[in-house]
Amino acid sequence: MARPKKAVVDYFPHYVTHGKTMFTIEGKFGNDGYAFWFKLLEMLGATENHFIDCNDFTTWEFMLAKTRLSGDNVDNILAVLAKCGSIDADLWEHRIIWSDHFVENLSTVYLRRRVSVPTKEDVWGLCMQKPRSSGDNVVKNPQSKVKESKGKESPLKPPHKTPHATNGFDAFWSAYPVKKGKGQAITTWEKLKKLNRLPDIGIITAAIEAQKKERSMMSGDGRFVPEWKHPSTWLNAMGWEDDTSAVSRDEKFREAVRVLRSDGSECFYRHCESNGLDAGEVNAWISRS
Repeated sequence: MARPKKAVVDYFPHYVTHGKTMFTIEGKFGNDGYAFWFKLLEMLGATENHFIDCNDFTTWEFMLAKTRLSGDNVDNILAVLAKCGSIDADLWEHRIIWSDHFVENLSTVYLRRRVSVPTKEDVWGLCMQKPRSSGDNVVKNPQSKVKESKGKESPLKPPHKTPHATNGFDAFWSAYPVKKGKGQAITTWEKLKKLNRLPDIGIITAAIEAQKKERSMMSGDGRFVPEWKHPSTWLNAMGWEDDTSAVSRDEKFREAVRVLRSDGSECFYRHCESNGLDAGEVNAWISRS
């Protein structure tokens, strides 16, 4: 019987340099803010699908005990983290803690497991399955803009989702050969778009086609062909900038060899000269091939 596939991790990256978020919460809350952030990441890593539902009384009390902070302090810190974008602001309005950046850093773990990375949409679907009432077991969020009436169900509204059909994502998804973790890829795409770090979609799709061609040539030559990265990982790594110059070089060399074999050495040397090729390099390439 196959082992169940895990949606938790035993470790996560802890970088030695920190960004504005850490300086902000440490400046506002001192060591309590620093310690809380990393204890929160530990909880996210150990929790199935990497989200924390603070509407659950037991989960909330466990967080307070683990962090050794009062409920007000925890709410204040989480409100700052939501404003900084370190946790998802839409979901935090519903007292659900989710961090895109944290999950993105785990993408290679899930790639090795050959399963999709949990996404914000997955988390929302799981939370929608839970009843939401204002009874004694639900913890109130003083920062929330959601209006609740006592004793009545407070249905969750889906968090705002930016349409992606018109911003190039669909063209990327159609071109990219790995169809895994679409929700996470959308989140990454929107983040990079907002930061103005995405080039024109034509550049991205052209790079993907060049990389497909490169892998096809490597396979034809009997060389090792690396696996395609998870779509979100490829985007974060700016995969469109990967060097595929070896493809165009090999194509030129192949054409020179074709001329040599069909038209003879004289035409071969003329072809090399007119195309800026070193005939010696082409001959060496022939020997290696």
